[in-house]
Amino acid sequence: MTSNRTQTIVGITALLTIALGTFLFVIPHVDVDRVQEGWYLGVPYTQIEHHQLAVTDVDPFPENGPQAVYSAAAILYSTGSLVVMRIYQSIFSLLVLGLLFYLFFRIYQDHQFSWYEVAAYLVIFSSVWFSIPLALVYPVQVNGMTAGFACLLLGLLVFPQSTAWGMFCFGWAFSFKGQYLGLLPGFIMYVFLIDKREKTVSAHLVKSILSVIMFFAPKTIILAGLWKALGLFPTGKDLWQYALDGPILLFTQLQFILGHVLGKAGAASPEAATRRAVEYSGYGLIAWGHVMISVLFCIGFTIRSIWKQFRKASIQIAGFDKGLTVLAWGGLFYWINFLFFYRFPYWYNVFAVIFLNIFLAAALVYLAVSWISARAGKRWGSALLLACSLFALGIVTSIVLRAHYGLKGNSLEPYDWMQ
Repeated sequence: MTSNRTQTIVGITALLTIALGTFLFVIPHVDVDRVQEGWYLGVPYTQIEHHQLAVTDVDPFPENGPQAVYSAAAILYSTGSLVVMRIYQSIFSLLVLGLLFYLFFRIYQDHQFSWYEVAAYLVIFSSVWFSIPLALVYPVQVNGMTAGFACLLLGLLVFPQSTAWGMFCFGWAFSFKGQYLGLLPGFIMYVFLIDKREKTVSAHLVKSILSVIMFFAPKTIILAGLWKALGLFPTGKDLWQYALDGPILLFTQLQFILGHVLGKAGAASPEAATRRAVEYSGYGLIAWGHVMISVLFCIGFTIRSIWKQFRKASIQIAGFDKGLTVLAWGGLFYWINFLFFYRFPYWYNVFAVIFLNIFLAAALVYLAVSWISARAGKRWGSALLLACSLFALGIVTSIVLRAHYGLKGNSLEPYDWMQ
């Protein structure tokens, strides 16, 4: 990273400046889901207003971490400004983008990036981010998804050095947003079957079991203990429901999937099938393109890790490590559940994995440019990078203009329960 330190710092600063400027530009114009946000924001806001904070088994707490919704509600209550609250929500997107750009430079640190290349990848990063449907809308609504993805990226960076601490970071993602639990079956499969770092089977099993415990530790132990100390659980039942929420949800969903596969009548969910058909009919070409990129990444890296395990060979693919591979395993199981079994297949739930496409698209361009440069010369590689960045710039322009002129702009309308 030493050779690219200045480029990395300048690139991240420029990317975050672009992102913040974009949010400031579009926030008055975006069309947020006020019904959903009313559930997630109204309850903690009312509790703060009446000085009666309580974490119970009702929306928004089973799905969103109290630390996510209370902080936003407190900002809104203290400032009375939806603008300030939405800017606060957008900070998590800036954190995600910064971590993704850092990941890109860290993985390709052997390449000395020119300033022209930094500018080109800035445009590519921005365009892929803008092209994700609702990427400028959902993150400014009150929920824990984007903060959770930042934790996921931290886990991706930590996992190559420590399986347990990587899983600990993944567990923080789940503490912010319940959907991240859908990644855990894949994480478990990878940790137990593929990620063998110890010399003995017993040591490997101990490490693997400890890693699963570390996933649940942030919510089940740390946060449950903190909320209990602050007196936020009205009853002991509320404490145990919060603390054991993860294992219970995981068992319930796996039981539902198994029953669905076996054709049990109790697992039939015709309303979910109708909901899925309606939701999927609204996906456009860009949405399905993003799904395809993510799914292919998950399948490719999962197969690669299995092949490497059975071949017992030192197979190195430039630029990728254990962090991306464990995320691919988690993402594969997430997509299987989301696309075929999950009873609430709404687009905003794909944000648990889809943000990684920002990095994946840039990495794909980098690998293509490197391949062309090695075989046809650096001039042709630079031409390809220029073409990709110009295409990306066109996407940026189109989407930003649509965001400005085509949306209803209800994000700053006050709610009835606001005084």
